[in-house]
Amino acid sequence: MDIAQASMSLGQANVQQQAGMAVMRMAMDNSQVQGDAINQLAEGAELAQQAAPAIQDPSLGTMLDVSA
Repeated sequence: MDIAQASMSLGQANVQQQAGMAVMRMAMDNSQVQGDAINQLAEGAELAQQAAPAIQDPSLGTMLDVSA
């Protein structure tokens, strides 16, 4: 193997490694965004549950009058 071919092989390996790292970085960023969205959704659900008035009558809404 001559020096030029070894140099080209090393350059290609370097480019492949950089591309792999870029893809991994993108996947990690995507996972971070999805995790943040899930946290916001959970916080929103918790706030909505706290803001909703508690039902005092457990039988409220169990019957529907359709004869009107």
